[in-house]
Amino acid sequence: MVVLSSSPALNKSAIFSGVPAIRLSEPGSDSLLVRACEDLGFFKVTDHGIPMELITKLEEEAVKFFASPEEEKELSCRKLANPFGYGSKCIGSNGDVGWVEYLLMPVTSEPISMAFLMQPSASSFRSALNEYISAVRKLACQILELMAQGLGIEQTDVLSKLALDEESDSMLRLNHYPPCLMLQEQNGFLTGFGEHTDPQIISVLRSNNTAGLEISLRDGSWVSVLPDQEAFFVNVGDSLQVLTNGKFRSVRHRVLANGWESRVSMIYFAGPPPGEKLAPLPESMEEGEQSQYREFTWREYKSCAYKTLLGDNRLDLFHKNPTAKAILELVRKYDGDHICYDHLAFRSFGIDGHGIDSMAKIFLHFGYKQHEELRFPAKKLKALWFSHPDAETNANGTGVHGPLPRIFISELLVDQMSDQCQVDISSEDTTFMIEIIRKYIKASANGYEYATLASTLGCLTWETPSYSDYQLLSRESEYAAWTLVNGYALNHVTISTHRLQSHVKKIDGFNKYIEANGFKLNSEGGILKVSPDGLLLQSSTVADTISFNFADGVTESVPCSYIEFAERLLLPEYKNMPEEEVREFHRRDGFEVGNADKIFESTSRDQLTRKVT
Repeated sequence: MVVLSSSPALNKSAIFSGVPAIRLSEPGSDSLLVRACEDLGFFKVTDHGIPMELITKLEEEAVKFFASPEEEKELSCRKLANPFGYGSKCIGSNGDVGWVEYLLMPVTSEPISMAFLMQPSASSFRSALNEYISAVRKLACQILELMAQGLGIEQTDVLSKLALDEESDSMLRLNHYPPCLMLQEQNGFLTGFGEHTDPQIISVLRSNNTAGLEISLRDGSWVSVLPDQEAFFVNVGDSLQVLTNGKFRSVRHRVLANGWESRVSMIYFAGPPPGEKLAPLPESMEEGEQSQYREFTWREYKSCAYKTLLGDNRLDLFHKNPTAKAILELVRKYDGDHICYDHLAFRSFGIDGHGIDSMAKIFLHFGYKQHEELRFPAKKLKALWFSHPDAETNANGTGVHGPLPRIFISELLVDQMSDQCQVDISSEDTTFMIEIIRKYIKASANGYEYATLASTLGCLTWETPSYSDYQLLSRESEYAAWTLVNGYALNHVTISTHRLQSHVKKIDGFNKYIEANGFKLNSEGGILKVSPDGLLLQSSTVADTISFNFADGVTESVPCSYIEFAERLLLPEYKNMPEEEVREFHRRDGFEVGNADKIFESTSRDQLTRKVT
């Protein structure tokens, strides 16, 4: 091992006694597993059926292997394909390090057959590995089938078959955290394996009697998990989080090494086949529930995992709206929890009751007041905005617990769409653009009555559109095409930059900060959009894209939501008011057609395809 002489000693977290302990053979264990996966993403199983002598045998063989000379360990695994084999200190290829050495091996339906294990001197190690892998793989599948049963899925092998597939990308990892002499004097701890989530479906962990494992609770605090010689610990992985649409949460965990005791752990990672598409299981979703993630394969996700740092939130890149989520986290890290929302924006079709009124009525019911209309002739749009008289009730709160945001609802004036734009719908007949929209609105019937519910659930109130219809609409109106596939979904949320506490409260600095962190901003009319009176300053990101499965079998990327930023300056009569006395009503209110017209372009093809120089 290489001494990490520059690494500071860490303090051990408080011991956690709340790890769910589940007996798999007991009635109701399936429900207990589901609850543990939802609450912690972590639990332990006690009646696992794996003989203690089998566990002890592999543990002893692992200790012998790690006690071998460094050169011998490295030589024995030299010809193995990356990332498999022996490693010391370095975790991955992106700069992560830890006080650990490890042996990583692929797990297939065939016995372990790495070259060094085929030597006569390694026959005992090979035998222990194969017996252990067979037993722990069976245990993992038993747990996965109980999970499926607890979720109410009729096909209980829907998860376990991924781990049993001949092409399953599963692996076994043996970790050794040796004593650290420099820590013996400090009586502290050192990072053995940095904080991370496991990308696979589940991980089944066993360790010797030396503590070191810590998990992060939902509030972000770290707690220490004591070893249990009678149990196996199980982590929910990122893949399972996706397969359950976020119902189960992958657990962030780490290992701290101490100066005196050696820790050995054995982890089986149950992974899906490389080409397996990861998407929420339909059977695990409620009616009308929409996926939180874009569809991707395990190969894509694994590739992403290998390119990122150990502690990165890789799943953020696969969320349907990763930019908004990432920016909110970025701002919170820099400015603290001071985020307030200026307004929420929605789009609609202004035809047969499906326009502004369909979304506005819920806000009017809760006391919002309607304000002036805005017109966008070139885009054939109109909009209304709404505010609540008691918007400042929670002036000191943040996020959803902060001041009530304004509401901006626009609609496409369908009857004003160009009736000169006649295009082929199929090889048999043609129709006008307006008739495409009418077709879906007619199928929706009174779907507008459920606009708010559809927006909340992220589902459409009309039938899934065809790709040919989507293409035709996008030629006439990108707004119409966006609304066809996104429906009443939240178009964008806007952060009030002037309510932030750091220097990024000035939107110019905020924009530079966002761009410096790799995000692309809408450049239509310039990055910063300024109202004629100079008091309303706005900018926005470019929309994210998601994979959309069209009714005619085509899957294509379509724009979804984005995030906007607004700074409202003080009205002239209040410009000398002390900052501590300033309230939102002292600032410029309302919206500006010129600004909004350019913000609409955040979902346009030009902005989505624009290269950042």
